[in-house]
Amino acid sequence: MSYAGSNIVWGYAMLEKEIRELEGGLLSFPHEDTQPLPGGRRISAVWKKQLLRLLFLLLYPLAFLLRDLAAANPDWAEQAFAQGFYPGFSSAVGSVFGWMPFSFSEFLVYALLILLGVWIIRTIISAVKKKLRLVNLVRTLITFALIGGVGMNLFYVMWGFNYSRYSVAYTLNLNVEEQPPQALADLCVLLAKQANALRAQQAEDEHGTFFYEEGNSGILKKIPGAYAALAQDYPQFARSIAIPAPKPVLASEMMSYAGISGIYIPFTEEANVNVHQPPLLVAFAGAHESAHFLGVCREDEANFISYLACLYS
Repeated sequence: MSYAGSNIVWGYAMLEKEIRELEGGLLSFPHEDTQPLPGGRRISAVWKKQLLRLLFLLLYPLAFLLRDLAAANPDWAEQAFAQGFYPGFSSAVGSVFGWMPFSFSEFLVYALLILLGVWIIRTIISAVKKKLRLVNLVRTLITFALIGGVGMNLFYVMWGFNYSRYSVAYTLNLNVEEQPPQALADLCVLLAKQANALRAQQAEDEHGTFFYEEGNSGILKKIPGAYAALAQDYPQFARSIAIPAPKPVLASEMMSYAGISGIYIPFTEEANVNVHQPPLLVAFAGAHESAHFLGVCREDEANFISYLACLYS
């Protein structure tokens, strides 16, 4: 037997020994379902299966490898993925969930949290009653790790490769160069004057506070039209079908406590917005998350595209 092979056999034997010691005899190794090891030791076939499942942990380095390959090939990320595969794919997935008036991904998160809570409670009860088998615990933990590995790979395949595409400044052919501080100050004054002029045209409530008559849902429904208008001047953002409207999050108040204005879920291609904030910020957050849907990953770039889209609303 080779040196590596003898090490593997020794590892199996040591693992069996540790398992027996950890469980204090609670774990059974039925003789009819065991495999012989040198020295007369046996390892349960159930444990052998779990050891083999550990190979799925290679999904994690695979995800990092895919990420690094995309980062090393921005031409591929831009042309083959961002402009090739992603627009059609995201539109297809977005159309599946976009018609729903609520965020499907939000309810999916709730369901996963409930399942996780049930599992934790059952595990604690089993441990207290001394009915917890280590093999079952290990099996579940490996399953969680497997789901995480699959999720990481899906994240990059479904959206994450956009991080490696060209910058927005490049795709929009913008001349980015260092500006003097006074230029920034002048721009701020100009934007403030424009904002004040627009503010005078807006509706107010009895307290003199700006409000949107159609509510937050009306604001979010305007986002697809704003991007359609933006695409007239910037065809990089054109889609064959209208982009889905951002979704209001039911747990928006909790998002406010966490300081989160919105979140984009690439697995369902849904832009989720915290509506527990002033209407102006709801509009900006909706446009920001929709920029992510269009393949703009970086936060500063999504902010810029959100600003442009709001100008066209």
